[in-house]
Amino acid sequence: MPCLRPGTQRHSTGRLLNQVGLYLLARGQFPDAKTALERAVGITEKVLGPDHPTTASSLNNLGLLLRAQGDLAGARLYYERALAIREKVLGPDHPDIAGSLNNLGALLRSQGDLADARPYFERALAIYQQRGDHYQEGVSFFQLGRLAMQMGHQVEGARLLAVCFLIDQEIGHADTEQDSRNLTAITDRLGYSQDQLEAMLREVAEAYRADRGRSLVQAAFAATEADEGAPGPGA
Repeated sequence: MPCLRPGTQRHSTGRLLNQVGLYLLARGQFPDAKTALERAVGITEKVLGPDHPTTASSLNNLGLLLRAQGDLAGARLYYERALAIREKVLGPDHPDIAGSLNNLGALLRSQGDLADARPYFERALAIYQQRGDHYQEGVSFFQLGRLAMQMGHQVEGARLLAVCFLIDQEIGHADTEQDSRNLTAITDRLGYSQDQLEAMLREVAEAYRADRGRSLVQAAFAATEADEGAPGPGA
């Protein structure tokens, strides 16, 4: 009968605790989830080391738990630790790094740090485009579109949401129908006619083909950049 070495057994236990913690988190059993995930972090740090990708995943999962509990400041600390490890050991274009960037961007947006959230989403977008992950690329455009709208750039944000819709439509993703409903609701609020919506979609598709949407992202935040560079009262 095969025998696992103690380190291997502890590693397996850490993985199992991570899975149990995420299961409990999904069920809203936060105290039990926290116990499992904290034990997972302790085991992975001891067995694999503080800079191992599995340790980063355990830290990220604790961040997910704290965010679900409303502890955004605590979640940010774990997200940042996870990102630092992943950047150190996985290389600049790894999808786990993009996941960490999206987590931090979404958390900062929830905290109201809208300007600080933007570079995280943009870095994640660049990684997904580099890797050819079209679905996650669409998600990144969706995140940037929501952010732009929160910053008051409704028309420009809607154009980024349109990119997400067009990408999901192109790859045949199940989100396409919901994307369409969301975009229609937003453009209705903006007073778009059906003809104007269709014209906007054509313009967005052409811009995406030209530069993968970089000009659309730049336009969405150009007003913010101008405001940040403007002199203050009495300057």
